[in-house]
Amino acid sequence: MEAIAAAPAVFVDYFRVRIDPAKSGTTDKFIRFEFTDGTKAGLHVRRAVAEFVPDPGRYQRKADVTLRMSGEAWGKLYLSLATVEELIQKGEIEVGGDATEAARLVDLFDHYRPEKAVVIPPAFLDHAM
Repeated sequence: MEAIAAAPAVFVDYFRVRIDPAKSGTTDKFIRFEFTDGTKAGLHVRRAVAEFVPDPGRYQRKADVTLRMSGEAWGKLYLSLATVEELIQKGEIEVGGDATEAARLVDLFDHYRPEKAVVIPPAFLDHAM
C-alpha cells in the first residue's frame, strides 16, 4: 500500500489492465484522478479498453467524473479494501460529477484478489530466456 500511496498516478496506469471487457462493453467515459500530492492521471474507458492518460489537463476530452483523493485512499481502492461509495461516505474521496456514475465506472475494473496475484521469481525469468 505504501508504494501505491507514494506513486498514485503510476498505479492508475497499472489499474487499466484490470478493465473487465464484458462489464465495460460500449462504455465511452473519461475518469480523471487528482491526488493530494499534486499528481493527476486519467483513464479513458472506451470499447472495452482503458487508455492511460498521463496528463488529463492536455487530453482532448473533458472528464466525465473526477475523483480527488490521497494516495492512501487510492491504495484502499486499488487493493479493493474499500469501495468508492465507502470512501466517499468517509470523506476520503471527493467526486466532481455524479458520484453514482463514478462508482459504476470504477466497478468496471476487476477487484484485486491476492490469491490471484502471481509473482514470477527473477531466477525463473533468467532460465526462460
